[in-house]
Amino acid sequence: MTILLAVIVSVLLLQIACGFAVALVCFYRGRRWFAAKEQAALNYIEVEKQNLAATLRAFTESPSDTEPSPLAVLVDQFAIVFAGRIMQQLSSRLAQSASAVSQEGSAEQLQGLGAGSPWAALAMAILPKKYRKMLMSTPQFVGAFSNLTGAAGVSAGGDHGNKGYSGQNME
Repeated sequence: MTILLAVIVSVLLLQIACGFAVALVCFYRGRRWFAAKEQAALNYIEVEKQNLAATLRAFTESPSDTEPSPLAVLVDQFAIVFAGRIMQQLSSRLAQSASAVSQEGSAEQLQGLGAGSPWAALAMAILPKKYRKMLMSTPQFVGAFSNLTGAAGVSAGGDHGNKGYSGQNME
């Protein structure tokens, strides 16, 4: 029984020793494997850094003295688009302000026409907006309309163009 116990203990110690030896070998080889993988990763990163630097140089440097670099061409295109957008915004803002000014002017003109004659005020109230706009946009129409309705600054009981005549005999 003691011999059997001694054999079992020796087999167990041998298995422990073999397991330890295998662990040492795996650790040693694993460390070398990890070191090799680490070196391969560092080499790959270095190659990619060199490729990136070459690509950036190709993008920023001019290929010849007569040609601009791709970066210069790209910046130029952005500047053109940006300037176009600014001009578009400015022109729309100016058109809006000009429209507002003309609407204020036509409203004042319309009020002036209506104040000069009740017939002009009635006609402006009856006319559709389309015709009022057309009338107010053309100065010839405004003048003709004001003459037609008597809104040219002359009242209905006034002089009617006979300047200086007061209705008295001037002998």
